[in-house]
Amino acid sequence: MEDKEEEILSENKESEEDDPRQLAFDCISEVRDYWKEEWQDMPEFIHEDLLPWKTFSIHFRGRREMEEFGKLIKQSITSKTRSMWYPSEEIGRFSDKRYIAYMTPKYPVYIISKGRWETRMTSIALEEMKIPYHIVVEPQEYLKYASVIDPKKILILPFSNLEQGSIPAR
Repeated sequence: MEDKEEEILSENKESEEDDPRQLAFDCISEVRDYWKEEWQDMPEFIHEDLLPWKTFSIHFRGRREMEEFGKLIKQSITSKTRSMWYPSEEIGRFSDKRYIAYMTPKYPVYIISKGRWETRMTSIALEEMKIPYHIVVEPQEYLKYASVIDPKKILILPFSNLEQGSIPAR
């Protein structure tokens, strides 16, 4: 099979530059460091080895034995418990963490919103991160959004209630 492939390749190429296997690697030197320009001043990331030293299954004869074992290791075990760490590991909470950079995004940020002037979670998050944005709303909701968002950030669609979701706004 390799001989046939080599034969076809040699018939179809005029020089080393035409080798189709090489095309995939031609621009690697250009791509290799593309991320460095954007990836500046980021917080340090330390990846720890989180794999267990030993893993095994435990079988209980009944609920009482399971509860006794839980007391012994000082952990709560229920019928929904599928795995656990010993000693108990605290689960990291990261939903309230954000990285804030004092720079303008390369591309403008637009939020398409309908009926969410009270919650507006995306716009609140962008405000907290000081990221400029525009929110796109239907005409009949403008005043409701303008009461909670700077009107300069609001773009009004030229239509309303098409019942097609956000597709027309895109």
